[in-house]
Amino acid sequence: MEKSDRHSRIIRSDEPGFKEACMDTLFNKRRPAYFPEILYRVQSVEDIQEAIRLAKAEGLKVSVVSGGHSWSANHMRANSLVIDMSLFDSFSVDKSRMQATAGPGCKGHVLMLELVKQGLFFPTGHCKGVCLGGYLLKGGFGWHSVELGLACEQVLALDIVTAEGRIVHASETENADLYWAARGSGSGFFGVVFRYHLRLHPKPGFIGMIMHTYKLKHLDEVVHWMMGLRNQISNKVELKLSITQKSAVIRQAGIDVGAFVFADSWSEAKAITDFMRNSPIKKKASIRSPLVPVPMSKQYFLTSLHYPDNYRWAVDNIWTHARPEELLPGIHYLMDNMPPHPSFIHFEYWAGADRKRQDMAFSMEDEFFMSAMAAWTDSDKDEHYTRIVTEGMRMMEPFATGTQLADENLNHRTAKFMAMDNLLKVDEIRNHWDTDKLFHEWHSRPV
Repeated sequence: MEKSDRHSRIIRSDEPGFKEACMDTLFNKRRPAYFPEILYRVQSVEDIQEAIRLAKAEGLKVSVVSGGHSWSANHMRANSLVIDMSLFDSFSVDKSRMQATAGPGCKGHVLMLELVKQGLFFPTGHCKGVCLGGYLLKGGFGWHSVELGLACEQVLALDIVTAEGRIVHASETENADLYWAARGSGSGFFGVVFRYHLRLHPKPGFIGMIMHTYKLKHLDEVVHWMMGLRNQISNKVELKLSITQKSAVIRQAGIDVGAFVFADSWSEAKAITDFMRNSPIKKKASIRSPLVPVPMSKQYFLTSLHYPDNYRWAVDNIWTHARPEELLPGIHYLMDNMPPHPSFIHFEYWAGADRKRQDMAFSMEDEFFMSAMAAWTDSDKDEHYTRIVTEGMRMMEPFATGTQLADENLNHRTAKFMAMDNLLKVDEIRNHWDTDKLFHEWHSRPV
């Protein structure tokens, strides 16, 4: 579809190349269960308003896509019109006010790399290519957000086209109910955000990491060690396990234990990573790296190794504060049955349950976050591997408190993604702003 040709930006399901154009909006190359009737790649606010009128005229519901990193393809729905916001990718930075504005199609890593040049920082997503649109609506678990707060907590205001086609500004003092709902409702949001107003932070004085890599035979010991560190890790450290059949470090099945550090200085970084150097299991590590500075460009490169292009993905996740022995059977099941590299299990120390959050729709987190990331290329394996991931997470449901919307699998497994009172409040606000239920909700919702 040529950007310069207005008519070619609206493509219908009976036109040649329609499904290919829809697939181009997805990072996950697993074919979705449904396709929409119309794909509208908008270039202006007027286009958004026209798309809403078109959907109403043709009796279609509306879904929205910015970067297409929704693993479950939230925007691919039957009997719908998809508004593609990828061309709303510009941003501006006001260093004097420590603020920025950005469109939903702005890639987080592009914004980040510009900010760090100016000595600034924003908790953008960890993965290269993730756009701000869905990321901020779902909460935003990004770089340094353990300390700074969720990315959606840095959203000062939003500019939105409503289900009626009106342009509104939402903040703490203006259309405050929309502002409340936008921060955490994810794909269940009932408007089209076309501009975010963001709070910025100073760039940390030291950004770096320390890593230990273990062979897979040490999996149980590593999980017990990490989960035993409750309340012993600084909020300036992101501690993560990548459990994989092919570690990028030792080139065989293993566990990469990474402590990503955002400190004021080298001396502080060294002090808050002592738990790695003093680890009782560190001698079992095959490789132990020292604490080293790692610029954000390199951080994105390292993360991107886990997410190569043109793969089919099945992803699911849990929040939990369970004991290691309760989770390990499910972890072993997944490692024994998921496809080979680049599939992996992401396990992260979060400790979010005790944090005071802003009053907003987002309301689901816990001490630990775990996601299963299965990747393959053979279309004949879609059903099989999707079932493996879903069943693996079902094994751990008794020990889970909920799921995160960013890596959800709600089209295959219903799970709690928001506190019930918050979910009911979202429904009330939706009934006010989207009386005809024009916008799609989530694939499923807790009962």
